[in-house]
Amino acid sequence: MRQRPGRVTVTFHEPGMPCPVPPSPAPRPSTRPAYPSWKTAVTSVELAARQPDSGTRPWQLIALLLVLLVGATAIVFATAGALAGLATAGGVALVHVTGAVLRKRHTANRDA
Repeated sequence: MRQRPGRVTVTFHEPGMPCPVPPSPAPRPSTRPAYPSWKTAVTSVELAARQPDSGTRPWQLIALLLVLLVGATAIVFATAGALAGLATAGGVALVHVTGAVLRKRHTANRDA
């Protein structure tokens, strides 16, 4: 009599018959990790090298270059706009300060 968790197996053995062979344990199922390890991870360069037609089509390359050009242009204009805004604000502040100083001097000279 063998006992496994949750069930009992009874084997009858007749005299003169060979002894029953105990069942071999079931092989463990091979489980793969959900994510590949860093050793087996494939880089984009290796993927591109594996593809027979070099991976990218001309229209994809053109689209990528256009996106990069638009992004760079937006960054340049945003930076230029920010600098122009700061310069304008600084110029306006300078004019106000200069005007106040000149007014103060003018009134001081007129009173003297």
